[in-house]
Formats: sequence, C-alpha cells, structure tokens
Amino acid sequence: MMFKTHLVFSLFIGLVLIKILNIENQILFLILLLFFSIFPDIDEKKSKISRKIRFLSFPINLIFRHRGFFHTIYIPLTLFLLLYIISEKILGIAVLTGYVSHLFLDSLTKSGVRIFKPFFKLRFYGFFKVGKFFDYFLSLLFLVIDIYLIINL
Repeated sequence: MMFKTHLVFSLFIGLVLIKILNIENQILFLILLLFFSIFPDIDEKKSKISRKIRFLSFPINLIFRHRGFFHTIYIPLTLFLLLYIISEKILGIAVLTGYVSHLFLDSLTKSGVRIFKPFFKLRFYGFFKVGKFFDYFLSLLFLVIDIYLIINL
C-alpha cells in the first residue's frame, strides 16, 4: 500500500486504541504508532522513509530485499517484548500496532507478505495493486474516518 494509506489506517487504529485503553500520553503514542506503520518499508529504496533516513536505510537495502525480513512479525514482537520488559507497555502496544497495521495492509496486495519467513512459507496476499483504485479508496475512506474521530474525541 501507499505511504499515505499506511498512515491514515494506522491513525484510525491509534485513535480507537486511545479511546479504548484510555492512553495518557496520546501524542507520543501516536508518533510511535505512525512511525512504525511506515517503518517496514525502510527495506525499499524508493520509499519515503528510506529517502528520509538514508544513513539507516542504505545498509538495510544492501542486506535485505523489500518485503523480506522487515515484513515479518519478528521485529515488532521483539520491540514489543523489550518495551514490555522495561515497563513501557503502552509504547510497546504503539510499536506493535503500527508495525502490524503495515503488515496487514500489505497482506491485501497481490505481492502479499510472508510474516513467518523463513520458518514457514505461508504467504498472505490479496487482489489489490499498490497505488491503484483500492489503495486510493482506502486512503480517502480512513482520512474521512480519522477526521470524524478527531473532531468527536
């Protein structure tokens, strides 16, 4: 999915979680959630996040392929567990939720994701192409929902 689709979808999830979990530090929660909703694309040279933090993306791009290791469940689970251990449960939830929202949206595309690679060959995929009608539709839909939620929070 496109950069903006990942952001508006994860913002929707973040706003719902803020309400459900009664999160105090909402700004930090949303910043982490939004950052990690786009972070998995650091393994794609042309992605917005790769172009913004080249010092980190350059070595990652040399070692990993797009939708490879950075599109598995291992990174978000590890980060969540580390934050959970150091008593930052809510921040761990933000990281995990943002990252998994990215994986979920990418699983709707024709390319899909293999979130358990290399241990299992299971691939989750859908019927939609990145940057086509459905991607724009989701972007607009969640933007409208986000605006509604922000106004009514």
